[in-house]
Amino acid sequence: MKSLFKMMMLCLIVIMIFIPRQNANAEIILDENDDTLTISWDGKGKSNFNYSDMTMKYVKKVVIKEGITGIGESAFSGFDKMLSVEIPSSVTSIGNYAFPDCDSLTSIEIPNSVTSIGKHAFHDCDSLTSIKIPNSVTDMGEGVFYSCDSLANIEIPDSVTSIGKDTFFNCVSLTSIEIPNSITSIGDSAFLWCKGLTSIKIPNSVTNIDEYAFMYCNSLENIKIPSSVTRIKKCTFMGCSSLKAVTMSKTLINIENQAFQKCSSIKNIVIPNSVITIGEDAFEGCESLTDIKIPNSVTSIGEFAFAWCSNLKNATISKNLENITANVFCYCSSLKNVKILKGVKNIGRGAFSGCKSITNIKIPSTIKSIGEGAFASCSNLKNIIIPTNVKNIGKDTFKGCKKLIIKGKKGSYAQKYAKKNKIKFIVV
Repeated sequence: MKSLFKMMMLCLIVIMIFIPRQNANAEIILDENDDTLTISWDGKGKSNFNYSDMTMKYVKKVVIKEGITGIGESAFSGFDKMLSVEIPSSVTSIGNYAFPDCDSLTSIEIPNSVTSIGKHAFHDCDSLTSIKIPNSVTDMGEGVFYSCDSLANIEIPDSVTSIGKDTFFNCVSLTSIEIPNSITSIGDSAFLWCKGLTSIKIPNSVTNIDEYAFMYCNSLENIKIPSSVTRIKKCTFMGCSSLKAVTMSKTLINIENQAFQKCSSIKNIVIPNSVITIGEDAFEGCESLTDIKIPNSVTSIGEFAFAWCSNLKNATISKNLENITANVFCYCSSLKNVKILKGVKNIGRGAFSGCKSITNIKIPSTIKSIGEGAFASCSNLKNIIIPTNVKNIGKDTFKGCKKLIIKGKKGSYAQKYAKKNKIKFIVV
């Protein structure tokens, strides 16, 4: 019964390969004794082959003979029993999804003749542990090693110039990787969910790191952003819970939304004077962060940028930051020392809400407005000096601040606000 099934499958393969390639003269032999599939070609007609929508459940070894020049799209899709494949030096290209779901394939030797590897070529090859990409390869498509769970070692040659989108997505066994100086770009989600990755060196040749590139690399301990990179994009290092040290270059301009969100092991970080914008949730949930100095180059900070940094004790805010954005330091429960420099004009809604360790704060003379709930639930806030320039204080700004004494000038808006909200006021 098994033999009959194999013969039927082989006949179907022959039909599917040769009907569209009438000029080709190929030979396909399936050895039932060792479940080896041998493919050869006489050099006439097209030699690029594939198995469209075909599944081979019994083939353990594939031998491609000299003369075949290309492995086509989905050629070996679903060959889940295939242990090995021999690729000859005549092959110059490996097509899109050439070996997807080849769950038993542990290793593969790619000859020096191959110049391109298509997208998702080795998608979900769960047993693939190592692979060497020859220097002949200049083009690797996106998602080439997508979800190769066992891939632990790989060499990227100098001939490759970019690591595309999803290239190593969910390669959980990958512990380290050396990126050659030829690489200029790291694509979206390139190393997303690489939980075992402990170290990676990004060379100065890299000018662009796309969104989600290292997201949830839970074992990554340190990272150095080269001077060639000017933007840390959305969610680049989000969820890197073991990340302790981050070195930023003096050429960095933008730290975008959620760039370091939930990086719970970062204790200290130096934001260089070159940075202009810090995005929403950029450092939200960085629970080990103790000190932050926002340099005077920064003119914009997104909402919740440092929210829930529960061990943050000291914060200095840029004088060129006109608006302290809504909820930017909310629930930083250890925050005690806040230095707001002259130049800041507005404190946004809920900016310091839940910062229960703040006891004293001085509002600079440039402040005009304090938003709704800005200091709500700052339960240990005792003294705040509010200057005469402040003409607006929002609803419930000091809700839950039972120990609070507001200090300011006689007849000021602050005095009127204190009276209205039954808060003790002292003229200074």
